[in-house]
Amino acid sequence: MSLSKPKIDNFFMRKVSPRQGSLHYIPVLLSDSKGFAIKRRIGLNFVEFWCEPGWRAAPAVDFLEKHLKTNQDKSFLIYIWIGTCDISEKEGRFTRVRTWDNTVVDHIVSQYHRVITIVKQYPNTKVKFIEVPCFYIFAYNKFEGHTTPDSFKVHDTEICR
Repeated sequence: MSLSKPKIDNFFMRKVSPRQGSLHYIPVLLSDSKGFAIKRRIGLNFVEFWCEPGWRAAPAVDFLEKHLKTNQDKSFLIYIWIGTCDISEKEGRFTRVRTWDNTVVDHIVSQYHRVITIVKQYPNTKVKFIEVPCFYIFAYNKFEGHTTPDSFKVHDTEICR
């Protein structure tokens, strides 16, 4: 099932509020700048956003490990949405593929396994992984006004295969 832009917009425009009473788990989104975009768009004040622009998987997992050690008394439900910045990077307003080496996927997967190992140490914490979707560098760069966005079509073909 694919989601159209109107469906995505409708999803984010819904008013969401926490259940009445106290939450058993504190919901957390661990992500790069995508997390800030979600926070701005839907403004969930009961969700913690552990986000940093340009965050690659390893530094994000390092942060997670340190943060859980200092907050052992809390119960978290952590949504992991990292890996995009390991695959691509921004150069000014535009995005490009960081590397054509497929080992980057193995690295991201190893960091996901590391998350599982870390979270197992904290029985009051749960983790959910959000899939890094196929993203289109051509469309993004065209939207940002790149003078030759067609040159990025090969990037999209490689990323989405």
